[in-house]
Amino acid sequence: MKNGEADVERIFTFIGRFAVEFEDICHTMESGVRCILVGEGLGNEKIQEVLLAGFTAEPLRSLFHSLCYEHLKPNEEEKKIIETVFNKVQELIGLRNDLLHTTWALGLDVSEEEAKPIGIGVKLHKKKTGSATKQFKYGIEYFEELYKKARLTGKYVAKLRNCIGDYPLTNNFKKSVNGEYEPLVGLCIK
Repeated sequence: MKNGEADVERIFTFIGRFAVEFEDICHTMESGVRCILVGEGLGNEKIQEVLLAGFTAEPLRSLFHSLCYEHLKPNEEEKKIIETVFNKVQELIGLRNDLLHTTWALGLDVSEEEAKPIGIGVKLHKKKTGSATKQFKYGIEYFEELYKKARLTGKYVAKLRNCIGDYPLTNNFKKSVNGEYEPLVGLCIK
């Protein structure tokens, strides 16, 4: 396989990895909802399954978000942490919708001196005023960054989920130099 063709295969790999990471985030949010339900006295797993069956990413995000507020009773700083996590998830859901619901043509852009892997996509879309079809043209770097963003978002969601119970959010997220909260690496801290 030529080097350019191998790079096109890497785009497929990044799309697949993104999809797996995204589903892992959804599973983590579902697990968080289940932990909260158990903490609130609804430990019957079959009832939990009935309640959660059919939830897609956005309704699951919305449910977990609301339940975090009700269950954790967060202070102002903890509210900022919760909002940081769920803003990242909401952004990722939008990116996922564009990535996985777009018709892609993946190949090599030979218009440059050196052939480069590229993804060209079309996603039908509408607004109140009519057609608003989205068109995309991305190099391999974009697909790699999407995958990295999904991995990072997964770390935020996992840390939040792992804090449900006896682990204060403020002990497990720190403010970065840019003022945004980030999850600490490792086990949760009491």
